[in-house]
Amino acid sequence: MDIIALFKAYAEAFELTYEDDDWSRLEPHFAPQACYLPGNGQTLNGREKVIAYLRDNVNKIDRRFDSRAPSLVDAAITDNQFKLTWRAEYKKEGLPDLVIGGLEIATFEDGRIVHLEDIYEPEVVAGFEWWMSEYGDRLV
Repeated sequence: MDIIALFKAYAEAFELTYEDDDWSRLEPHFAPQACYLPGNGQTLNGREKVIAYLRDNVNKIDRRFDSRAPSLVDAAITDNQFKLTWRAEYKKEGLPDLVIGGLEIATFEDGRIVHLEDIYEPEVVAGFEWWMSEYGDRLV
């Protein structure tokens, strides 16, 4: 399977998981020794820790909004990596929209993600932190 197909399968599995909360669906997409750098200074090692972090992050942020609309801005492929520039718009009734974006790099070996990294520009981080400080307490 090529890198595009592998990443697309992972992304589709993630969106299905977002809908039904079946996080075991992501296990086949990550190598047991997978490493994730979520862009906040942490390093998570091991498939279980990676998936647990993704689940916790979705529960702490995404699910607290009425809707979220992720979109692809740009993509590039090199040997065993898929680089995706993305944007997401979050909506909550009575609050201004939260719009964030970044770069995600997925490195594959033997058809599975071995390294996943999210990179955010400083102004995106500052905007997110400002939005959360202003409105985060109104998310339930």
